[in-house]
Amino acid sequence: MSNKERLEETITSVCKEKFSGNYLPLAIDMAGSLQINESEALEVHDLEMIAAGVVYAASVHLSLTEGTMMEDEAISMAFNVSIDQMEEMANHLFQLESLLGANEEELSLMEQEQEQEVVVEEKQEEESKTLTNMDALEPSTVNRFAVTLTPKQLFIDFLNRMEVSETPLYLEHFRNQSSVYLIDDKEDVHLGAPEHFLAAHAEKMVQMELTKEFVDSKYWPSNIETDLLLSWFDFSISIMVTDLHAPAALKHDVEE
Repeated sequence: MSNKERLEETITSVCKEKFSGNYLPLAIDMAGSLQINESEALEVHDLEMIAAGVVYAASVHLSLTEGTMMEDEAISMAFNVSIDQMEEMANHLFQLESLLGANEEELSLMEQEQEQEVVVEEKQEEESKTLTNMDALEPSTVNRFAVTLTPKQLFIDFLNRMEVSETPLYLEHFRNQSSVYLIDDKEDVHLGAPEHFLAAHAEKMVQMELTKEFVDSKYWPSNIETDLLLSWFDFSISIMVTDLHAPAALKHDVEE
């Protein structure tokens, strides 16, 4: 016996025993419209739950057309299922069959409305993602000035004398290896005459450059001043620094 035949038999036996009225023909009609998996036999409880939902759906339908309706509790007790399970199954039937009262045109309109709702939801989700991506791309101005140092030939000559590399170093190797130092944007930077500004940072920046090239500190010049910085490096000062990875700044801790 197929699952659908078993379902109809369950509905018939319970309705004839427990209920009266026009519930049985409509319930059998609704059960016949269901698409039931026949690959394996349904458990008895599953059959009872589906049957209860079908009978409850038939009862709701008749209440709309004839004004009569069975008590929820009576149906759930007759099929030995909870009211929640019964109502959930009936709601599923209503969605699939539209109370068996909708014609093909009405069902088509319902499907179109559902498709439009899906399209609207997808569009809203896409717009939300777009706004999120735009927020992520919004640049953030960093409250710092930037000093860029690019090595000159005299610095390369010094490194070669220190033999920091097994092979000779050449200026062209360093042209794309500039260093950038961020300093407080409240400092008085005169772009026309920056020597007095560089004087406050010359020693630290040169020491950083020597450390970067693995020069032992015992070989560092004893007196690091602005003149040495200017002879070893070309420099530029930027008063506008923008972080394209806003809002979170990226930091890299140098291991000592």
